[in-house]
Amino acid sequence: MGLRRKPPVQRRDIDSWTVRLEVDEREVLSTVMRQLDELIEHAETGAELSVVNRLFPPAFTHHESEHEELDLEYQRLMREELITSRRTAITAVITAFETAEGNSIEMNQEDLTSFLQTLNALRVTLASALSIIDDDSAAVADEQSEASPEHHLYMWSGWMLEWVVNALAETLPVEGGTS
Repeated sequence: MGLRRKPPVQRRDIDSWTVRLEVDEREVLSTVMRQLDELIEHAETGAELSVVNRLFPPAFTHHESEHEELDLEYQRLMREELITSRRTAITAVITAFETAEGNSIEMNQEDLTSFLQTLNALRVTLASALSIIDDDSAAVADEQSEASPEHHLYMWSGWMLEWVVNALAETLPVEGGTS
């Protein structure tokens, strides 16, 4: 991959952004996102559950039995909706990738938000697979970014997330003013 001359995510107007990805980057991301979609689809069973479990955090973090029961009820009521929401975002991103021509993908705010959510889900899932649970293990992953494709994708997704967040932040009102 060559040196980028333009930012990978750039705001075009009030509700339009350009995401710049090389064709091979889009292909890899599409493949990985399809794999993520499959993991999420089967998020209630199987060995993969531990890898995607962080995508469905507990509603209550206190370890009292009362909170465990409340969390079980929350998961029972919300899990299917969370699965559907994540899968919908992944589908939107893959569709945007497939309809793009060249290295520029035009996205509206909804599409870019779906990209943000999907990148974040991918990064969290990779963190689980790589046993990254805190800043110390993240620092080790930083040092090992060339060690495996998974480590490299973990680092790249964090870099891209930063660009997406910054691009979306441009739409937020400035303190004491408007966007």
